Amino acid sequence: MTLREKPLTNKESYAMLLQAGFPLLYLEGQWQNVTHKDKIQDWLYRAFIEKELNKGVYLWGGVGSGKSTLAGLMACFIKRHFYGEVLFTGCAEMIASIYHGTSASNFKECSVLVLDDLGKEYHHEYGLSRLHEVVEYRYSRLLTTIVTSNFSQYDLILKGGLWQSMGDRLKDERWMKTMKISGESKRICSS
Repeated sequence: MTLREKPLTNKESYAMLLQAGFPLLYLEGQWQNVTHKDKIQDWLYRAFIEKELNKGVYLWGGVGSGKSTLAGLMACFIKRHFYGEVLFTGCAEMIASIYHGTSASNFKECSVLVLDDLGKEYHHEYGLSRLHEVVEYRYSRLLTTIVTSNFSQYDLILKGGLWQSMGDRLKDERWMKTMKISGESKRICSS
């Protein structure tokens, strides 16, 4: 990824991400609602602007805890400061896209990949092997990847098989920083 001379405005980066199919719901997040926002923004700056740290993050925690929204905020930060394709996809959506003819290369080779809801996809061999293929490719090249899941990497390892292999790669600190997101669901519910 190439650093932009002048960062895009939030409005410009949002428009580009929306045009690329990024889910609107996750672009509506606000940094002021993020717990430990200063620590997370500092990590983003050091990881991507100063290039000192690992290039991925694994966000895990309970349902509705804000993982996908935080992943969206991180992707917006990256898009503001760098040239390159930022792709947001649910794991199940990615598998279905590949099954229906989209090249796995789209997911393997983009500048930044946000993989949402790892572990919720269908558990059939084809899907799991395509998911593993993408994770393995990005891991072996240390490509910027943001993953959200309700499962820790160790939970994935305990599933065995290809899950074990993926979980092991996703816990490698040369590639990923792990952030546990805790708290109750932040989704709005009206009775």
